[in-house]
Amino acid sequence: MDIRKALGLPATPGPIFKPIYDGETLFKEACNRLLKQEYPRAFQNLLDAAYLEYPPAYAWLQIIYSKGYGIHSRDDKEAKNFADKLEKSKEWLEEEVKKDNPNAFFGLSHLHSIKNELAAAVACSDKAVKIFPHNIFLILQKADLLSNMDECVDEAEKLYRDILKNTPNFVFAHRSLARFLLRKRGKEAYPEVKLHNDAVIASGCRDSSVLYNYGIVLSEEGDNQAAAVKWAEALEIEPNSVHVLNGQAGLLNSLGRCTEAMVNYKKAIALDSNFIWAAAGYAEVLEMYYGELTAEAKAVYENVIEKGEAINPKLEWEYMVLGQAYLAIGKNKNAFECFSKVLEKEGELAKLYAYIGLGKLYIAENDFVEASKYINKALTIDSKNNTDIFIAQAKIFKNAKEFVKAENNLQIVRKKFPDNVEVNLLLGEIFLAVPCYEEAKRFIEKGLLKAPQNKKLLEIKAQLQVHEDMPKFSTHAKINM
Repeated sequence: MDIRKALGLPATPGPIFKPIYDGETLFKEACNRLLKQEYPRAFQNLLDAAYLEYPPAYAWLQIIYSKGYGIHSRDDKEAKNFADKLEKSKEWLEEEVKKDNPNAFFGLSHLHSIKNELAAAVACSDKAVKIFPHNIFLILQKADLLSNMDECVDEAEKLYRDILKNTPNFVFAHRSLARFLLRKRGKEAYPEVKLHNDAVIASGCRDSSVLYNYGIVLSEEGDNQAAAVKWAEALEIEPNSVHVLNGQAGLLNSLGRCTEAMVNYKKAIALDSNFIWAAAGYAEVLEMYYGELTAEAKAVYENVIEKGEAINPKLEWEYMVLGQAYLAIGKNKNAFECFSKVLEKEGELAKLYAYIGLGKLYIAENDFVEASKYINKALTIDSKNNTDIFIAQAKIFKNAKEFVKAENNLQIVRKKFPDNVEVNLLLGEIFLAVPCYEEAKRFIEKGLLKAPQNKKLLEIKAQLQVHEDMPKFSTHAKINM
C-alpha cells in the first residue's frame, strides 16, 4: 500500500521545514559580529557555515586557527584542515568570483596567500576592492597583502588609515596597523604602535600576538621589565605560542639566565620544528653557555639555514636570521648577502639589526674600521636602547685599546642586564688587559655563575690564577692610568 498516497501526500517528498539560515547568511552574520566584537558568536556562526560547506567560512576559520586573534586558541591541525578544505573548494570559489561574490573573493585571495602565491592573491584582492570599495574586510585583506611588498608599503599604510578613519573601532585594523608600524616604520612609530595595541586590549580582545608585539616595543625602548610582564600575560592566554616563548627566551638570555632560555627555546622548537627563529636563538645560547661553537650549535645553525633557504618568498626577517646563522658558522660571504638583502627591504627595525649584523661580521674578520661604519649606521636608528650596539661598539673600542670607552659602553648594558654573560666576559678581558686582576676576577666569576662551562671564561680564570698579588686599584683609577 502506498502510504503517501493514502495520506494524501505528494508522490515526491519535500522538506519538512526550510532552514532559517544557509551558509552565506551565517557567514555574513559572522562578519557583522566580528565588527561588533561578538567573537564567540561570530566563531560559532563560522563553524555552522563551514558545517554547511560554505567555502568562505573555511578561509576565516583557517585565519582564526592559525593566528588566534583572541577569538580562539591556535590549532595548527585545524588550521591545516581548513586550508585543505579551502583548496578543495577552489573551483567553487573561482566560479563565484566570476559572479562578483565578495565572500568568494575573500576566500580565493586567502587561498592564494596561504599557498605563497602573493601576486595572484593581490590581483584577486585588488579586483575585489574595485568592485566592493566599501567592504572593510576586503580592504583590510588587501592592505595586509600589500604590507608584505616593499614597493607597496605606503599604499598599505594608507588603506589601514582609511579603514580606521571610517571605522575607528575596527579591532582587526588596529591590530594590523600596529604590526605594520612595528615592522616597517621603526622607533618613531613606537608610541602609535602602543596606542593601536591599547585599542585592541581595551576592546576586551585577549590576543597573545598583540601582547607579544607590545612586549617587543617595550623591550626596544629599554623597558625589559614591562616587556616581560606583557609576554607573561601573552603566555597566560596562549601557553604554546612559539613567538612569545621565543621573545621571552631572548630576554632570559640577555639577563644571563642561559639554562632557562634554553628551556623556552627547546619548547618552541618542539611545538614548531620549522620556527627557525627559536632554533637560531637556541644555538646562540649554546654558544654563550659553552663559550664556543659546539657541534650541537653548528648542527642547529645548519638546520636553520636549510629550512630558511627553503622559505619562498623571504621577507626581511627570514634573511636576517639566515644572515645570523651563516655568520655563526663562518660563512661570512653568505651572511653579507643576507644582511644586504635586509637592507634592500622596507622596515627600520630589520635594518637596525642588519647594520648590527654587518658590524659583527667585520668584527669577526678583525676589520674594525669597516665594523665601525655599520655600527655607526645602526646608531643613527637607535642611539639609546639597543644593547647589541653598545656591545659591538665596546669590542671596537677594546681592539683600539680605548678601554675607558669600552667599559663605559658595557656598564650601560650592565644597568639593564647585570648578569649578561657576554658583557661580564668582555669586562673581564678588558681588566685583564689593563691589567687590573682583581676587577677582572670579579667579572669573570660573575659570568661563571651563569655559564659555568663557558670555555672563554674558564681560560681567563686560569690566567688570573697565576697572578697571586692582585693590584688593589679601583676600576676607573686603573683603567685611566
